[in-house]
Amino acid sequence: MSLRADPAGLRPPAPATAPVLVSAPPAPSPAREPPAVLRRAVRLSFLLCVVVPSLLGALYFGAIASDRYVTSASFAVRGFDAPAQPDAIGAITGMPGIRKVREYEASE
Repeated sequence: MSLRADPAGLRPPAPATAPVLVSAPPAPSPAREPPAVLRRAVRLSFLLCVVVPSLLGALYFGAIASDRYVTSASFAVRGFDAPAQPDAIGAITGMPGIRKVREYEASE
């Protein structure tokens, strides 16, 4: 007989059921070591698929292609001017007005 009862006391306790016997799962077999041929095949495939392409890529990008993709950047600072007073568009966008752009174009 079950000792659990309905909290409200409206239903009678559920009848006890017989325990179900479950057999244990079979014991795992001891791990076998893969054959030597399989280990050699895995090592060879790792060398051919990972190590050799990595070394070839490092050699190519380090020695051959390094001179082809050279880039440089430079800039010049002309001097410090007093900040320009923004016009109507500059007040909204926070960018210098058209007058500042025209002054820059004229100085070129």
